[in-house]
Amino acid sequence: MKRYIILLLLFTVISGSINAEILQSLGVDQRVDYSSLTQYGPWDDRNYQVTKEDLDILPNDDQYLSNVPVFFKIKHRKDNPQIGKYYPRSTLQAFQIQYGGLLVNGSWNKEGLGIGYHPEDTYGKTPENTILAVPSSETPLEIGVNGNEASVECNPTNQNICVAGSNASGGQAMYYSTNAGATWTKSQTNPSSCCDPTIDWSSDGSIVYQADLSSSIGVRWSRSLDQGVTWESMKVLTPSGSDKEWVHVDRSQTSPYKDNVYLTYHNSNVMQFAKSEDFGVTMSTPTSFGSEPQGIGSDITTDTNGNIYYFYPTLSNSHIRVLKSTDGGDSFAAGVQVAPLNGTFDFPIPAMESREAFIYTSADVDTNNNTIYVAWTDETDDSFGGGNGSASQNHGWIQVAKSTDAGANWTMCAQPHDTSDTIGSNPIDRFHPWLKVGENGVVHIVYYDTRHSTNRTGVDLFYTSSTDGCANWDVEERYTTETSVNINNGQEWGDYNGLSVVLDRIVSTHTDNRLVGGSAQQTAMALAGENPKGSPTFNLSVDNSQIEVCSGDTGVSKTINVTPLMDYNNSVTLSPSTTPAFVSNIGFSTNPVSLAGGANSSDLSFDVGAGGTTGIHLFKIIGAGPSVQIVEGSNIVRELDLNILYSGGTTSQTNLTAPANGASNVSLSETFTWDADANATSYRIQIATEITFTNIVVDEVVDTNSYQASELPSSTQLYWRVATQSSCNAQDVWSFAVFNFTTTALPGDCVIGLIPVATVAYDFESGAQGWTHSAAVGQDGWSISTSNPHSGIQSFFGAPFGSNNDTSLTSPQVSLPIGRSPLTLQFWNHQSMEDRSGGGCWDGGLLEISTDGGNNFDQVPNSAMFSDPYDGALGGGPLSGSDAWCGDPQDYLNSIVDIDSYSGQDVVFRFRKSNDGSVAHGGWHIDDVRVVGCDTDLIFENGFEVVPAQ
Repeated sequence: MKRYIILLLLFTVISGSINAEILQSLGVDQRVDYSSLTQYGPWDDRNYQVTKEDLDILPNDDQYLSNVPVFFKIKHRKDNPQIGKYYPRSTLQAFQIQYGGLLVNGSWNKEGLGIGYHPEDTYGKTPENTILAVPSSETPLEIGVNGNEASVECNPTNQNICVAGSNASGGQAMYYSTNAGATWTKSQTNPSSCCDPTIDWSSDGSIVYQADLSSSIGVRWSRSLDQGVTWESMKVLTPSGSDKEWVHVDRSQTSPYKDNVYLTYHNSNVMQFAKSEDFGVTMSTPTSFGSEPQGIGSDITTDTNGNIYYFYPTLSNSHIRVLKSTDGGDSFAAGVQVAPLNGTFDFPIPAMESREAFIYTSADVDTNNNTIYVAWTDETDDSFGGGNGSASQNHGWIQVAKSTDAGANWTMCAQPHDTSDTIGSNPIDRFHPWLKVGENGVVHIVYYDTRHSTNRTGVDLFYTSSTDGCANWDVEERYTTETSVNINNGQEWGDYNGLSVVLDRIVSTHTDNRLVGGSAQQTAMALAGENPKGSPTFNLSVDNSQIEVCSGDTGVSKTINVTPLMDYNNSVTLSPSTTPAFVSNIGFSTNPVSLAGGANSSDLSFDVGAGGTTGIHLFKIIGAGPSVQIVEGSNIVRELDLNILYSGGTTSQTNLTAPANGASNVSLSETFTWDADANATSYRIQIATEITFTNIVVDEVVDTNSYQASELPSSTQLYWRVATQSSCNAQDVWSFAVFNFTTTALPGDCVIGLIPVATVAYDFESGAQGWTHSAAVGQDGWSISTSNPHSGIQSFFGAPFGSNNDTSLTSPQVSLPIGRSPLTLQFWNHQSMEDRSGGGCWDGGLLEISTDGGNNFDQVPNSAMFSDPYDGALGGGPLSGSDAWCGDPQDYLNSIVDIDSYSGQDVVFRFRKSNDGSVAHGGWHIDDVRVVGCDTDLIFENGFEVVPAQ
């Protein structure tokens, strides 16, 4: 099979005055020496399509033609079988009429009749001076960390900001890039997560959404309001039993459902759908498509009218199916067939012999004309079929279909790769595509390709694009620089890849198994570079899209930045579109804005009249410039949304209403209310621990006359006030009065007038501080560690074991005081121990206490846990059946335990950790252990300085 190993051979020949770089690896038939084809005529990139059988058509003494390449000579003989030894004198003219001229190194050199017959046409090939699809960076999302099934999406308004996710060893890891995917920073590993990252952005790029599967295999989602740097807490859509979720945001400016967030997934192969109409704050009750054929591997896309297209491959009567909604997902019409499938669900091939190549859908819409595209992996016509053959009997390829009539009818596209290979002759597998349509209508696709591997066992990521609505595709290009080898680890190359195309940038993600230091390293890899088919264009932007105005303002000004991309050098004409009724005398300091010299700007100005309603009003600015598109189009139009925050006048002092002045037992998540002011655009609420507002615990600005607190300090007297705000005010106008209230007490809290003090404290900064450790079964594993302290530089760490283990960390004897009620043990701990998907733990830790000097210990029960109760019973290991903690993972939290009943006694505490005989996760960190009671003030007692409890 050595003939299938493709070596990267580079030859330089002369075609007239053109230097041609001939890459042997690009040829469709490796039996052909492509550099030798110049013996028949000048080089042309279309020679890469010539096969050995094609060459057999030529006579042994074929006539050399100095201006006609061999691919056309072969075509000419096929079209005209009567040609003998000598070619007609008009062969050159026929070549120029049909093909324009030589295509060399991706540049089309039109000559003679070709200039007149092809003034604009590029025949689907790369025109002169167009950048080839070669990524400028090839970077792991996280160096040295295993990852797979990565996905990526870049900000639709700023192509330099990208967010990616991957399946990592500790769960779903999230990353962000500020340089268009050249480098990546990890934001977090989603807590208690499994896998299947999916990402999308709001229309204005201010919110990025993600979804994952939890460790119990339920669907969750979250938002980031700072470009993926941090994330809100994950919200649960389904508790368990779900799979293959995907998120999509309707970003069309003309859609009535703009910024709806849609989620697709399946429960036991029954397709499901949920949506958010409030920017991801909440999700609807899921819709189940129980009457539709079952399936797995869905995707959603939307057109400019807001129609939803929900694609998936079915498991019975195997085909690609689409469900359509015309009302924002409130209802769906019965599904229709897009195309039949040769395979079902998945099928083994040599590169995916264990996990198997997965049949899923990847869909997108050309927003210029609402053409809908969907791509998928399938078995070829000569494959065994039905997912039933062996790896050697199966053969994979990529299929693409499109609809130009809103999903009513579907046609198959040209396939995005050569299809001359067969299962019996030089087979190449292509699988796991991801498809995107650029703003200019170019269709982009990436997929795995096995041509550079031995026996179809390894892969490279390949890329191609279509500029004519998938009627033709450019010759597919190798996107990776090294071939990945097969890893039989159950994941292999995962289930899908990722692709983002925004303006002049492309970022793709894939599972990469290339050799590193002689061994295969599974890595979530990102490839980033310039979009080779991006059209010169421009962006509109402002530093801050919100403009605060007051009735009667004149000459309000805002600088609009006009930025060229890919050397766009035309002029852009600015004009108002959606305009608030109170806005008048609109003007631009420069209009049109010339980009001949690079980025430019124009100052928008307007006056503000009376009669508006207090609040935000949309003011839309349009920028239009001549199109320079690869795909034929009209003017480029960019929209800029400005939010005008209007106020009709100054505000007055407000009255506080709830909680009432002097209220007690107030909830820690209390809702505060006050009288509304008709001119207030916002309100500022402050909550402090004293009436002078020196120590402020809440300082928030809200746009309604209410505020819900979160995590107010318990058992504390607090003070609150509210200021009304308006752009008409010179300063904040504070409420008539300041109210006070007392929050509810939590178990273990000191009553008002007493303060918490620690009578014993261990921070482990000076070492063990009298704590000891041992093993009853297996290895000990406890040690002072600097790897993950809660405070300072050290904590105690219980190492994980993949074998039966029972280890303990034991305190010195502690004399508990009398009269300090309520008395608690408090400790900070970080847990990463194996949980059970059905509840409980496989590995875990628990707390014990002894009152006889450590001779006998009793487990502290759940009833004594003021916070962080045990996660459930251990399902294996030496302590099987005991309740235990097993956050998997759980970040540091302060566990508070009621020990008031032990007041006046000498006690010993023991943390005990149990491991079963299989998987081991990260371990258990314990830090800042304290015995805390209540007293009137800080005192010295028994030689110890007592300090406030944390």
